[in-house]
Amino acid sequence: MTKPKVSIIMPVYNTEKYLVEAIQAVLNETYTDFEFLIADDASTDNSAAIIKKFAKTDPRIKFYQRKKNSNSLSKIYQYLANKASGEYLLPTDSDDIAKPYRLKLLIKAALAHPEAGLIYGNTRRTNENLSKTICIYRQSFDPFRLFVSNHITNGSSLLKKTIFDKVGGYNPKIIWAEEYDLRLRMVLEADCVHVDKVLYVYRTNNQSWTFKKLNQTEENENKHKTFKLALKQLKTDPQTKPISYKTYASFCYLAGWFYLANQKRKAY
Repeated sequence: MTKPKVSIIMPVYNTEKYLVEAIQAVLNETYTDFEFLIADDASTDNSAAIIKKFAKTDPRIKFYQRKKNSNSLSKIYQYLANKASGEYLLPTDSDDIAKPYRLKLLIKAALAHPEAGLIYGNTRRTNENLSKTICIYRQSFDPFRLFVSNHITNGSSLLKKTIFDKVGGYNPKIIWAEEYDLRLRMVLEADCVHVDKVLYVYRTNNQSWTFKKLNQTEENENKHKTFKLALKQLKTDPQTKPISYKTYASFCYLAGWFYLANQKRKAY
């Protein structure tokens, strides 16, 4: 059996309000060489029934239903990544919207840059009903800018599975900004390519994991933990290639700058 080029992975928990739109957007992709892995993390609403209905009509969908909620996006994303067979991974949230040309443009860039570990496009952030644009995430790649803040969204980023596996995938200890921690490790291992086109619509809603974590103190505290874990892994993980002094020093400098500016912490 031929393996798909891309494995799209989608964790779901109580997003029935947006789920039909999110799944249909993936199925409407003009590039069709993909499998679609969806895991329901013990939802208490109608999410599982919605997924089952779609799975009956499209063989690309592989549905996994968990009996107990994990309370961790990183664990569910890694759970799906472990089951993926594609050359590339594309994590997609269950309340957002993919543009129909998303995969087509990402794969085109990936084929043009086979050395790249991460290929990403622009994201339009909107209000809950998609009627108003809040901002556009449109940044050409700069590793030091990424160290300061996360400007790459889940649904706009294509991850090369070999690089993903090499850096250890999602860290189960990260309960917030799990994709940010992953990217900080991946961009030190392989090149990153930017596609200057809006490929994804990120819906801001008050039920999302990110929205619930937008308290500034809590955000800073979690970023502090994320940076410390990333630095520890860079120092100790035997799978990680040696890091140049310039890259490592810049990482430490920018992490220290962030804490000093936001929490008046001493640089570690």
